[in-house]
Amino acid sequence: ILGAAERLRDPEAAVEMMRIYNDWLANFCDEHPGRFAGIASIPGNNVVSALQEIERVSRGKSFIVVDAWTSDEEMRRMLAWNLTALTYMHVDDWQCLFEEVGYNGDYYWFIAG
Repeated sequence: ILGAAERLRDPEAAVEMMRIYNDWLANFCDEHPGRFAGIASIPGNNVVSALQEIERVSRGKSFIVVDAWTSDEEMRRMLAWNLTALTYMHVDDWQCLFEEVGYNGDYYWFIAG
């Protein structure tokens, strides 16, 4: 579903497509909760949409790992090391973003140290 959503070239439509899929998946898994567990499809092109969808589908049981730094030296190392992350920022900025989007799940800082 993620590949199809990204090929839409419309970020809002892609997020909605993932919401529809995630709702279907949750309903499907709820039919046999001891047998099925779903893995939600999360938007990869917008951290705000991703956090909102994680919060929406997690049912209070989310855990994420984010790339962050607490000092200029850690930021320098993160920027030199990080090849794949689309979003990385200071831990204070992550906390502000979590509050802004209403993310209440657990998290862990990955700091290139």
